[in-house]
Amino acid sequence: VVAARGEHADNAGQYAGLVVNENGERARLRGLSGRAWVSHGSHQPFAVVVNFIAGEGVGGPIGTYVAQDPKNATRYLASVGQSGLTLPDRDYYLQDTEAYRNARAALVTYLAAAFKIAGAKPEAAAADAAAVVALETKIATAHRTRVDLRDPNRNYNLTAEADWGKAADLPWRAMFDAMGAGGSAIKEANLRQPEVIKAVADLLRSEPAASWRAYFRFRVINSQADVLPKSLRDARF
Repeated sequence: VVAARGEHADNAGQYAGLVVNENGERARLRGLSGRAWVSHGSHQPFAVVVNFIAGEGVGGPIGTYVAQDPKNATRYLASVGQSGLTLPDRDYYLQDTEAYRNARAALVTYLAAAFKIAGAKPEAAAADAAAVVALETKIATAHRTRVDLRDPNRNYNLTAEADWGKAADLPWRAMFDAMGAGGSAIKEANLRQPEVIKAVADLLRSEPAASWRAYFRFRVINSQADVLPKSLRDARF
């Protein structure tokens, strides 16, 4: 788990930076704000990661951001919604056409390359790649379709802090606090796809911690792909 300032990580082990060399290239995988943590953690520390890494430019299984309130232009509003897929949308994981099958195969290749660059042996890299694809497929299953996402009213669900826990069993206060400056002032939010948020909360609890560690580790590596060796950039798509 990547945890904000370490206070939410359980029995954490640090991989703050990884230096790799390939064909004379030298690249550094930078830790998030100099700290990247891998932890056994409960679903709650995993959930806190979501908002912390968002502030570091790394996407997670739930997207959180602050923007102008679409129904009140005089203020800014925190929004939470579906996110967390490497491929463009749910169809890439769920549809059985040649194009989508090819995209999934390319994703597996890229994931394995990313884990190898990070130092994993081939067998471990392949296992982590399979775990991440399986996890992203479960996330995709919960996602709304592109058509559903076009409905502005269905994707606007203003929710007060007192009701966040009714939407999903997540450490909401800690999650918003992990956003950094201003996070503690958030008292209401637009839960854009509440059923998706709940599904992700359930997955944070039900899926193996090893799968989530691989998922978050890949998200960090992928965010740094532009400064990592050419072999990883070539596998990226």
